[in-house]
Amino acid sequence: MTVDEIDNTLLQLSRQNPGLGSLITLPNRTWEGRICRAVKLSAAPQQARMKPVILITGNVHAREWGGSDICINLLTKLTQAYTSRQPIQYGNKSFTYEQIKQALESVDLIIFPEVNPDGKVYCQENHEQDSLNDQLAGNGFWWRKNRRPDENGRPMGVDLNRNFDFLWGSTIGTSADKNSLIYLGPAPFSEPESQNIKYLLDTYNQIRFYVDIHSFGEKIMYNWGNDNNQTTDPGQNFLNHQYDGMRGTTEFMRDRYKEYIAPQDEKLEYDLGNRMNGALQAVRGKSYKVEESAQLYYTSRTTQDYAYSRHLSDPSKPKIYSYTFEFGTTFVPPYEEMQLIIADLSSALTELTYAVSQINALEPVRPGD
Repeated sequence: MTVDEIDNTLLQLSRQNPGLGSLITLPNRTWEGRICRAVKLSAAPQQARMKPVILITGNVHAREWGGSDICINLLTKLTQAYTSRQPIQYGNKSFTYEQIKQALESVDLIIFPEVNPDGKVYCQENHEQDSLNDQLAGNGFWWRKNRRPDENGRPMGVDLNRNFDFLWGSTIGTSADKNSLIYLGPAPFSEPESQNIKYLLDTYNQIRFYVDIHSFGEKIMYNWGNDNNQTTDPGQNFLNHQYDGMRGTTEFMRDRYKEYIAPQDEKLEYDLGNRMNGALQAVRGKSYKVEESAQLYYTSRTTQDYAYSRHLSDPSKPKIYSYTFEFGTTFVPPYEEMQLIIADLSSALTELTYAVSQINALEPVRPGD
């Protein structure tokens, strides 16, 4: 789908289902002046118990188009099933209406399909004209970043998934070179698109889970991404400056650092990751690998680690369990394969929503949140 088609679908769904889907207009326009929107899917909003929220984002990276389509399919399927009191079928995996009802009446969803519309528009309008040099340089069809201009007005872009305030002073998995595909930007949250995600996290304190959809690699990844996990030494953590320069490296004598995660948090993220993979696998037999993000490569300043780190940097903030999905085996799969992938991930995300509705051990949502 194009950026305009995504936006029109959000507008239409919210207008047609005013008691279920409410439109969220994000406060920051993109560098090219585009308005960004999300939809909050909330059934039975008058119930007394405050509900946890799952935030789902797509198209943080411009060349990973399918994340937006997955978000829209999930939103459409859940809305149709709930309003029509019908089950959902994803390939060979089905969810009963009773499961959908329990999920949506116990958990809210905020779905933000098009984080980086400027970059996606550029990709979709220019990919047929790309030269090999363009592709290797990350331009055109393979453009990854947003469209932030340089001092001469020429788009240079920032990698939005390196623009979040997590280990900003490090050099893990990012670059200060403006021409790099992983250019971090001039400051944390310098970009309107990353500010929009921060706005959602700051505004909706009920958010307890966050899923950021990317391609590619067929993985369901949980925290951490800056280094391998360990659950025994709380002192080895991203806030401890004693370990600065030791994270995210395999150099001799530096590979002693591992990032602390509470064992119960790692278990919950791993178990839910496997539960999502089970629902994904039931669709057509495809299976993803469930692992910590550092197993892909070391990173910093990402959506996923920023979301989880917030409660550690500021104990007044709620804990957010976060995942990154890497769908498919190419950035933009052929359409026939993408249709199958959409069903795979929609099944996994529906399962996550249902699973969260069954969890009683989450940090409670306070009335003031």
